[in-house]
Amino acid sequence: MTEPLLYYITAEESVLGGIMVDPDRLADVLNWLKPSHFGREKNRWIYEAMLALHKQGIPANQVLVAHEIAKDGDKLKAMGGYAYLSILIADTAPSPFVKYYGKAVLECAQTRERLTRQKSNPLLPALQPKPRTRTYNL
Repeated sequence: MTEPLLYYITAEESVLGGIMVDPDRLADVLNWLKPSHFGREKNRWIYEAMLALHKQGIPANQVLVAHEIAKDGDKLKAMGGYAYLSILIADTAPSPFVKYYGKAVLECAQTRERLTRQKSNPLLPALQPKPRTRTYNL
């Protein structure tokens, strides 16, 4: 039996980067993808900022997302600032795939929720995402 996929950080990042590249793509996931579905806290913050901008009729591009997050104290600095947002954009797949990555994020969230309900599940310690390090070939 294979272990279930609990977090798909690359998919989370692709959703966010895709939306910042093409803010109209938020409409592809708006009605069913929730901030709580994101496993990484800073990705939740970014998505929350995107939703807040959308409610105001403002497109969720990199500058406006950063500005929205900065309104909430030190969150922008804690999440990696403009640099992290730039990485999301640079590493993103083409924006038409946002809804497919969003579905992967949702499936992982549903798996975590199911496992959380099973209190004796041995996978419970794995429900916290591991830090991800990036390496670049220069």
